[in-house]
Amino acid sequence: MEYVIISTTIDTEKAAKKLAADIVKHKLGACVHIQGVTSIYTWNDKMYEESEYELNIKTTAKLSRKCQDFIASVHTYDLPEIIETPITSGSADYLRWIKDNTAS
Repeated sequence: MEYVIISTTIDTEKAAKKLAADIVKHKLGACVHIQGVTSIYTWNDKMYEESEYELNIKTTAKLSRKCQDFIASVHTYDLPEIIETPITSGSADYLRWIKDNTAS
């Protein structure tokens, strides 16, 4: 079984916690870490500096598309960041815990 981390950002802590809880509740991810970040980016040819909340979702590769589709369907941004990073190695016990706590 392969494992991944899906990352996204969202504008408020309340929205981040709701999205994280929904992902875990629907067993699309075993765990979601939330941290505050500052993002500097351009949108429509204008530069922005914004506070955001980054979510790092631990899940299985099998659930990746379903999790990404869920994020896209509920996200408030016009173009949400949704990035997948493979987990190439890790604690066997932790990876098993991810498997046991997702809908895989």
